[in-house]
Amino acid sequence: MANLIDAIATSVWVGSNIASELNPLMGGMIEISLSLFLVVKLLIVNLSIYVLWRFKDRVLSKILILPVFVIYVYIVILHCYIFLNVLGPWRHVI
Repeated sequence: MANLIDAIATSVWVGSNIASELNPLMGGMIEISLSLFLVVKLLIVNLSIYVLWRFKDRVLSKILILPVFVIYVYIVILHCYIFLNVLGPWRHVI
């Protein structure tokens, strides 16, 4: 779910010139096509999550799951912050 929120929010922010994609690979994709960006982003992240789940009993998967979770929580919080500051009804207060 966080990946979908990130993909949609990034599309809106980049499309509105509010922000830019920090990942150079995905930045190139979004410049080529928004549809390509969304498909590649959702596929890469969902495939990565599947691999972590598939090998959930392995030590490396157990080590990687926490940083992945923390990164996506941070990304969703960042999108909420941007929303509240740029598009939110309280932008004049913040």
